[in-house]
Amino acid sequence: HIGLRDYSYSIAFENSLERGVLTEKFYDCIVNNCIPITNNKTAFELFDPKAFVYIDFNQTNNQIFEQLREIITTPISKEQDIANYEAKQQICYGERNAVHEIYNIVHKVL
Repeated sequence: HIGLRDYSYSIAFENSLERGVLTEKFYDCIVNNCIPITNNKTAFELFDPKAFVYIDFNQTNNQIFEQLREIITTPISKEQDIANYEAKQQICYGERNAVHEIYNIVHKVL
């Protein structure tokens, strides 16, 4: 967590693009007030799109590099900051809370 605290953005690319999979790489960024840059569309299903930046890997490398260059040279907007804060609240205290999600999984099994 110490490694993320000083940064506005962090790359949180997922190895799996399977629907419903979003790992700690993404969540760690949000919890540390860092905007995740992800390649996983599951983020759209769970959080306000202003809370993260999506990179489509179907683009060319040059397009991806240009998008990354634009991201890191543009200051974070107030809307992004608010969305990131709200996502953090979801993760720490709300419906994206790990304890809450584990309870739901176990409840479905039982």
